[in-house]
Amino acid sequence: MTLDTLVAGELYIDLILSGFDFWPQPGQEAFARKFRRDLGGGAAITACGLATLGTRAGVFGVVGADHHEWIAARFRQSGVDTADLEVHPDEPTALTVAVSAPEDRAFFTYLGANRNFPEALEQAAKAGLLSRARHIHLAYAPFWDTAADLFRDIRANGRTISLDSGWHEGWLADPRALDLLREVDLFFPNELEAARMTGESDPQGILERFHEAGIARVVLKLG
Repeated sequence: MTLDTLVAGELYIDLILSGFDFWPQPGQEAFARKFRRDLGGGAAITACGLATLGTRAGVFGVVGADHHEWIAARFRQSGVDTADLEVHPDEPTALTVAVSAPEDRAFFTYLGANRNFPEALEQAAKAGLLSRARHIHLAYAPFWDTAADLFRDIRANGRTISLDSGWHEGWLADPRALDLLREVDLFFPNELEAARMTGESDPQGILERFHEAGIARVVLKLG
């Protein structure tokens, strides 16, 4: 199957607990009135959103054998192609426990099989295994020492690239990020991330700063 977009990034199972009467202190226990399990991570959200809009979307990521079947089924329910979903033989699937109370929220995350994601993506790009998609969307912050080779290998197959790094403050604050973003076709920061990169707070000023840095195609998000 030829895809419009292949979304590559870290994949999680989100365990979402809410409806607490109070925020527990260390050693205390609070009981949730609501619980939900779902796919998590920017890659999953983007792939499912694209498929819902009618795009032929696929996902590239690494999960554990423990939850592979459930994750693949959830993606397929949303119309997302899972042929590029890899299974780590040893590491369990990454997990985030999201705890939400009226006044605050907290996230506890185990990276799990995602530790193998950057290497798996680089190998797939080098081997030309991403070529069945017209466009590659990267839903993570690429490593500095391998990003140039990754982009080159993707473009060698004639594919366009977009990037949504998410909130990784060290990456956003690094001057190398602006240099790297000149190599992508579309960049998707939210206002907070873009402000951290440019030093500007006004959306117009943010976009002008990106333009001055040679980054012409920026989609500035509100969330």
